[in-house]
Amino acid sequence: MASRRKRPRYDERERLHAIECVSDDDEVLVHDISDTGLHTSSYTVSMPQPPVFHEAPTELKTPATFGEDSNMGVAEASSIGDVEVDSELGASKEEQEEQTQRQKLLEAYMEKLDQASFILMHREAHAMINQPCSCRRSGHLRLVRCLDCDQAPLLCPECWTDMHRYQPLHWAQVWDASRGYFKRQDISTFGYRIVIGHSGHEPCMSGTDGPLNIVDVNGIHATRVHYCRCEGPPDKWKLLLQNGFFPGSVKDPQTAFTTRVLRHYQIINLQSKMPVYQYMKVLRRLTDNVFTGNVPEVVKQFTLVMRLWSLMEAKRRAGHLHNMDSLFPRRNSNSLVVYCPCCPEREVNLDPKWKETPNHLMHLHQSRFTIDGNYQANHILKKGAKTDTYLWRDNGYFENADDYDRLCGFKEPDKTEKSVCGHLGALNKQNRAKFKNTDISGIVNVQCDHIFVLASGNLKLGERYIAVDRVVARALHHRQFGDDTEQPPITLSYDAMCSYCVNLPARWDVTHPELKHLLRHMRFVIPVCHCRNHIDSCEPLYLYVYKDGVGWFPAETAEMYWPILNATGAACRQMNLGPREEGINMSHGDWNWRKVVGISHQLYKDLNERKAIYIEKRDHFAALCRIFASKVKIWNSMDRSPQVMNRRNVQSVYMHSSEKAPTLHSLVDEMKRSREVVQTPVGNSRIGAVASYLLKGLDIHLEQEEVSRLARKYRNRPWEDLKGLLARRAKLQSNLEKFREHQEQILPGIFDELHTAVCEPEEERLCLPSDFSAEERSLLKLSALATKEVKLLRARLDLVVHALRIVVRIYSAAILRKIDDSRGQVQNTRSNQDIASIREERDQLIQNYASLRERLSRLEPKDMQRWPELTVADTYRKPTEQRRVPGMTRVHEGSLWKLPTQSQGRKGNKDAMPVGSIRGDMVMLEGSAQHAEAEDGEPFCNVESFNYSGTQMTRSKQPTWNPGNKRGKKKINEEPIEAENDEGITVKDDGWIWNPGQLQRMTGAEMKDWEETSDRVQWFRAEAEFERAREEVEIKHAEFARCIRFFACMRDKWTTCAEQSAFPGHAAYAREHSDIYDALRQDAETKFSQCGIPMLRTVPSGKTLADQVIAYRTQEEKYFDFDRQVGRPLFQDPTTHGTPEGFRDNREDVDS
Repeated sequence: MASRRKRPRYDERERLHAIECVSDDDEVLVHDISDTGLHTSSYTVSMPQPPVFHEAPTELKTPATFGEDSNMGVAEASSIGDVEVDSELGASKEEQEEQTQRQKLLEAYMEKLDQASFILMHREAHAMINQPCSCRRSGHLRLVRCLDCDQAPLLCPECWTDMHRYQPLHWAQVWDASRGYFKRQDISTFGYRIVIGHSGHEPCMSGTDGPLNIVDVNGIHATRVHYCRCEGPPDKWKLLLQNGFFPGSVKDPQTAFTTRVLRHYQIINLQSKMPVYQYMKVLRRLTDNVFTGNVPEVVKQFTLVMRLWSLMEAKRRAGHLHNMDSLFPRRNSNSLVVYCPCCPEREVNLDPKWKETPNHLMHLHQSRFTIDGNYQANHILKKGAKTDTYLWRDNGYFENADDYDRLCGFKEPDKTEKSVCGHLGALNKQNRAKFKNTDISGIVNVQCDHIFVLASGNLKLGERYIAVDRVVARALHHRQFGDDTEQPPITLSYDAMCSYCVNLPARWDVTHPELKHLLRHMRFVIPVCHCRNHIDSCEPLYLYVYKDGVGWFPAETAEMYWPILNATGAACRQMNLGPREEGINMSHGDWNWRKVVGISHQLYKDLNERKAIYIEKRDHFAALCRIFASKVKIWNSMDRSPQVMNRRNVQSVYMHSSEKAPTLHSLVDEMKRSREVVQTPVGNSRIGAVASYLLKGLDIHLEQEEVSRLARKYRNRPWEDLKGLLARRAKLQSNLEKFREHQEQILPGIFDELHTAVCEPEEERLCLPSDFSAEERSLLKLSALATKEVKLLRARLDLVVHALRIVVRIYSAAILRKIDDSRGQVQNTRSNQDIASIREERDQLIQNYASLRERLSRLEPKDMQRWPELTVADTYRKPTEQRRVPGMTRVHEGSLWKLPTQSQGRKGNKDAMPVGSIRGDMVMLEGSAQHAEAEDGEPFCNVESFNYSGTQMTRSKQPTWNPGNKRGKKKINEEPIEAENDEGITVKDDGWIWNPGQLQRMTGAEMKDWEETSDRVQWFRAEAEFERAREEVEIKHAEFARCIRFFACMRDKWTTCAEQSAFPGHAAYAREHSDIYDALRQDAETKFSQCGIPMLRTVPSGKTLADQVIAYRTQEEKYFDFDRQVGRPLFQDPTTHGTPEGFRDNREDVDS
């Protein structure tokens, strides 16, 4: 097949006779190379022009697959599939229009690629080779250049050495006249010795020389150094450190590493998890990519030095060299942990008047922690691993290994620890086979809701609760929670919380008696995704949305750090225990520091998002209060506290008390039992007879849809067996005749025109009320029948949706079973046939839904908001048979799983929630910090005004921070909560679809009771979501204030260290970090001023944030027509260990 483009190829020369170079006066010269040297001639060569692309041939030969004629022309080929094809590029114009900017740039560079290669090839030689050097010394020719220096001139060896006295680790490119190319050499090959001492000036007269391997970012240098002896026998270790080289040993170092290479590898390892061995392989190849084996191997020395360097960096950052511990008496001594700026810490960022906060507003000062285990960060059992040294000892995120193992008493896990909820594999699948060949099966982390790692601990043979207790206790000790009986509240999340917290007091009596008093301040929740897999009684007890004072805390943020830790675990899996623990400690510290830098941007996004959610929840709840105005006062007096009958039986106002749900059959039976009559064209008829007639008509309508599908299939595939279609038509015709007889009894003589049209049975008009327009129904007196048909259509739609959900579940499972189990052609063919059959049934149900919806739209157009259009994409469902993978939380299920059922959208509810909305308890699964990787890369506000503004560069334009949302996201007003929402009020409905119960026939009383329960549950759930969203907005304002106070405190502490430092270097480091924290403070204040609610952002003198919250809540109560606090019982959490006061707005506080 002919090529679409013809590109000219340049003739390849057999050998290089001339090199074109640009001289200092921009003259292009040609230098002929020979064995005797380089001779310049006046002959010039012009630079190559960009390649010329020839036009495509007039006739394009295409494969035979395009048609019978393999010589089809371009014009004919362009018409294939009704897509216009460009004759030159062979691509559609639509594809050309969709080219991205990157593709355009790539194409522009491809046109210049040959020219760029030609230009770079010129650099292999130089125009000034063998010319006299600029030093004008006799016999000194230009032979040496440096590619590590930018635009450096060609010099003689002596001048090059003088120029690199302070850059001795640059590689020298020396021209070899005999071979005709540059060779790489170390500076020691010129007889130069790197002076260690005298600030790199002239060597000491009495100094000593010696070889030294120096590792830098550009390679490994086997060079020579000169040690100063001015102060006596040289202390090589000290001299090297003083001059920026980290020695590989103490006594007689033979290898040293520049601080550049240590810093370079540290950042690379933290960002990409590159192991030491691979990095040293890179440096050896940078030194010599041909004879790499001849380059010195320094992996062992580098590994040791990096362990020491990482520890030193952590100590510098924590202020150990500045005696920072004395300024933070409540923190652990010598702690290397990076603290969260938003979590409450006494004498750092906690409001000094926090104890004056009313009990129902204590969520403003609460800490929220998550617990989760990770089995990717395990450790392979190795000989000698237990004898390694732990450099961090007890100062990092891990407890001292010996104390941890002794106090946890690691042994075979106790079977009594297994959870009642059988899905908890971390507990119920604890066996030695699972952790074969590992001495550490994983780690357990305690993190705050801002995804800062607080503490870690090793796991052996599963998640033993005694090991989890040790990690929780370490996290609490980091902020010295255990030294006072009065503490802010703590909310603890764990996927096995339903069994973990039961015996927590008994365990802490023995292991942590100093922390037991904190139990009365603790609340316990289960992450929202994990809670759906627990037994039903766990939801009202441990789901965050049903707990007052917890805020919007889905607690799924624990797993956001796992992708980073998984990579770290893989890199550390076969290390000795000491380096493994240090590697994980460094990963934790670096993650936390990146979160510190980006915390203000994270809070800005979170607060804007929470405000939008609060508006939605507030308006939704207010709408329900107006809809159920006659009932809300009774409901408001009910107790929200869950009532524990036994371990598996918990009653709650947020749950259905009856498992029964109304079905189509129960609805029809209720109509049949009714003695009411309905008006028909010939008089009044009993509802029961009318319901039977309408239901039969809808059944035949769906049967017509099925036969129509078969008829279309036969037309498209005439080779199919016709017997099936004919049999279905015959059955449909028989059912139609019976229906006509029934129809004649209900509506005699009114539809004589039915027998005039000759058509197939699937095309016959049934003449139900939905087959006529509103004027025709009024004229024929069918309005009353239309009202009954609306009810039956809703019930029938509900039944179709229910069946479709079952089919989609089967379809998803069938695909997974095919992937897992089908092997070979026979099994795959059979599986494909089964899947095709299920898919066909799914498509038919979607068609049934569409046809019934169309009938309903003719009778009740307002119902279209509750019953939106349904496509195959809307049937998507997260596969429950697969293990949950990262990112699944952000994948929303299709609209099918949000459609209303009979329990939703009661008659009179004109503001039903559109399908595009999200379930209330699933909106914010991510919790805080949705972009865990991105915060530290966001630009800061007004960098020019900061004392510390980072690395200074000359930019084309200073980046400015736009407080608006990124492209594609809905904009949020700066003051959305205080502005009146003029849009239509939407109601978010939660149905019984995931727990339908026994679909049995129900009596009239049972149906009425079920409807009452559905309305009540809907109202209470909406109230809970509204209150949690309101609490979260208040919490985010408190966190922003604590973040600003934290940065101000750290600025002041580092300023104090700078003032108290006796050494200039220590003082300079402290002043720099003081300015860093001051810059972070200014950035946080700027963002807070742009997104905070003025009433909550600005606290007047003498007031507290709690006072502002009370005033703000009073203002927000105008959206409700009744006093929500009158007669409302106090909320009591049965999962807490202690006697905390109830969570309810104090009337005196609200009135004031």
